[in-house]
Amino acid sequence: MSTFSAAGSDKSEETVTKADSSTTIDIVVAQPPFHDVEETDLILRSSDQIHFYVSKAIMSFASPVFADMASLPEGDKLNIQERIDHRPCVPVLDHSEELYQLLSWVDPRGVPSLELDDMKKALRLADKYGMNNTVCRIGVVLEALDNLMKKDCITVYAIAVQCGFTSLIEKAAHHSLNIAVQDIPNVPEFTNITGTAVQNFYTYRLACNRAAQTFISSGAWTQDQYLRAFSVSIPTCCAAEGRATRFGTMHLQLMRWFAVYIHDIQEAVAERPVPATVRDPASHRDTLVTMAACNKCRNHIPTFLSFIEFVATGIENAIANIKISSTYM
Repeated sequence: MSTFSAAGSDKSEETVTKADSSTTIDIVVAQPPFHDVEETDLILRSSDQIHFYVSKAIMSFASPVFADMASLPEGDKLNIQERIDHRPCVPVLDHSEELYQLLSWVDPRGVPSLELDDMKKALRLADKYGMNNTVCRIGVVLEALDNLMKKDCITVYAIAVQCGFTSLIEKAAHHSLNIAVQDIPNVPEFTNITGTAVQNFYTYRLACNRAAQTFISSGAWTQDQYLRAFSVSIPTCCAAEGRATRFGTMHLQLMRWFAVYIHDIQEAVAERPVPATVRDPASHRDTLVTMAACNKCRNHIPTFLSFIEFVATGIENAIANIKISSTYM
């Protein structure tokens, strides 16, 4: 019988004896915790010849593929005639790096990695082996990782489409609005989804862009408190000449600096139709500087700051009811 002494995180070579012969062979044991022979009765050998010690019951419960394999009479099983240390050894076509990530989600001894690349590896094999519960579990965790979502929302969108994570599709698409359309990365995962799914993504973005712009251009914000503060009807000051501006059916004579701000914010939300675009200090810094330089306009700075929040909330409401299509074929 062989002796196993793998320790730490390094792969270790072990000398073992096949149960059906006297041949001594060297094997490489997987990283912990899949090196431990206690409470395990099955070995999975990866394509790069790494041996993972797992529980047949756990693998059968997680995957119909392994369940079918376990239910066959011993003599009928394919590819598991080889035995190492009295355990069946099943060769699989998966690389040890991917297999390790999958087993980390399946086996209670494992600690799953929350790195996106590692989760992608686990998802690919979970789908391959019909591990639907594992796929769903990864999806739930992925949706909860806000920082990862903000950083990699385009990749997450493609993954969500592949796996059918409906709520994650919505969330990833919504996060993508924080990226200007010309800055959207060309992620390789887009090649794994249908053209319809890609079109749905850009159609959703276009609808949100139009909704945000329409809110501003329609003049829905033209409440009395703002018109009193930003129209040229106030006593003469630095920008009394104003600028004629049309909003829907209204023609307004606005303070020049305010008309410039409205024009600039319309262009900004055409690229990033989210409240954060309006709340970004860089979007109104120049306007505040101009207002502060005028003895009369500076009195309206509190009203202008209130206006910014009003517009941000309006944009949020305008895009809230826009949903991305769930048709992907």
